[in-house]
Amino acid sequence: PTLTGATILIDDSPQALYRRWRAAEDFQRFMPGVRSVEEVAPGVQLWTIEGPAGQEAELTSRIVADEPGARIAWEAEGRGAVGRAAAHDGEVTFEETPRGTRVRLTLAFDPPLGTAGMLALRAIGTFDATDPRRQARRALKRLKQLVETGEIARAT
Repeated sequence: PTLTGATILIDDSPQALYRRWRAAEDFQRFMPGVRSVEEVAPGVQLWTIEGPAGQEAELTSRIVADEPGARIAWEAEGRGAVGRAAAHDGEVTFEETPRGTRVRLTLAFDPPLGTAGMLALRAIGTFDATDPRRQARRALKRLKQLVETGEIARAT
């Protein structure tokens, strides 16, 4: 698997950020490409996401580690070609620092068709929108904006 991620400092407590991350209804507010998240059982969520070229995909996410206020880890399996391409394992950690909480998002995924597939998607201009590293950075920046200002800035 390919490992990627992002880290950001947010002016809130680890406990508050953990609770926000566990609130499934908040994901579509700060996660790029997420159309909906539904809790279907304790620790199991059904995600509807936007894939390449606007295709819709579904992922089932299962929480495999849950340490309140500190860490959440999950495994996500997809349905259909687009969903299988979006399958990944992930972890988010919340670490208190004197200047706020350090939030680290780490994703492990198998790119469709490996490195060659990533290069092909970049060549046709599709990869940037679905690049897991870029999406991790965008998600954390949007979470920071939402937590610290109450809204997500949009370009006009």
